[in-house]
Amino acid sequence: MAGLSTAWEVAPSGRGVAVLEAGRLAGGVTGHTTAKLTALHTLVHQRLRRTRGAEGAQLYARSQTEALGGAPGTADVEERFTRLAEWATGHFGPLDFSHRWATQDNDSTDTVPLVGPLHPASRHSYAASGFGGWGLSGGIMAGLLLSALIDGRQPA
Repeated sequence: MAGLSTAWEVAPSGRGVAVLEAGRLAGGVTGHTTAKLTALHTLVHQRLRRTRGAEGAQLYARSQTEALGGAPGTADVEERFTRLAEWATGHFGPLDFSHRWATQDNDSTDTVPLVGPLHPASRHSYAASGFGGWGLSGGIMAGLLLSALIDGRQPA
């Protein structure tokens, strides 16, 4: 979800966007999610209030609430998937687009998702992980944040 959301946010800037996936696009957790698209992460908010204070909990709540407003639409999904599949087979040869499922609800040790440059010295490599089961809103939040970083804008 984070990769697709980032691509969704970056594409309107005129940059060329390609999403590469180890398996099937949206075939991991995103492919079979229970789709909890909400900012009501009560246990996360409580823990952050204890460990990061009210301001840290409010920042997390704001990032998740803003992510709800950035949820991509579904217009032309089939067309985009067809174009992506054509691009992928053109660059990597014949591919079998199959359906797979996995679940990895990774948590960071402090409950705060890890989103940003892969390494402090990274200029073009970014990472997003540790959503703790809240990958839909967290992935959209990551897309908003990473697209701002990629475009050289100050994240909101």
